[in-house]
Amino acid sequence: MEPPKWVRPAIFGGVIGAICLGVVGFAGAGWMTAGKANVASSDRAAADVVAALLPICIFQAEADPKYTARLTSLKGQSEAYMRSQAVEGWGWATMPGSDRANSRVSVACAKSLIG
Repeated sequence: MEPPKWVRPAIFGGVIGAICLGVVGFAGAGWMTAGKANVASSDRAAADVVAALLPICIFQAEADPKYTARLTSLKGQSEAYMRSQAVEGWGWATMPGSDRANSRVSVACAKSLIG
């Protein structure tokens, strides 16, 4: 027994429609895979942590008795990584209760202080 003539074009149409829906959904409608969603949420969480800890870093910097001299030194650094290392070395990016500096906070703090 042979299937009706409309079955083959209907199947091809369904397959092509599903492919087009996937392309449009992932490319234009904002769909994403679970892995990409995890990365995006981790990045967003890290940015929120930096935003929450940045005021503490700035407060610690301004409370430093050598703030003026160190700020001048910080502005004299030409490389961003050197500025963030200086902020970490001076302890400004080390949060209370922690024994090491947060590198993302030190980068944001240096940008904010020279900025």
